[in-house]
Amino acid sequence: MNKKKARAGFFVVALLISIGVAFFLSPLASPDPDGLEKVAETLGFDQAQRDGAWHFAPMPEYSFGESTVLSGMVAGVVGTILVFLFGFGIGFLIQKRNHRER
Repeated sequence: MNKKKARAGFFVVALLISIGVAFFLSPLASPDPDGLEKVAETLGFDQAQRDGAWHFAPMPEYSFGESTVLSGMVAGVVGTILVFLFGFGIGFLIQKRNHRER
């Protein structure tokens, strides 16, 4: 097995494990606000955040449409895939630039 196939296999397995973790563990996430949300609520500027541009985000509050458990699980999978694609894109650009400089 060559080095490229081994690396590709590693990334496929890592992606599948990450998707599994995002899908099966997302229902266990705490519904309580995190530290920054708690401070915003305490200081009273959380409403400004809700009315801002983030209100129109594709996955506000990490869900699609209705905030159900399945919706949160799907949002976790989509987010995981997007992060992997972003990472591969950045890695590809860096590798291409480094290869050109040689």
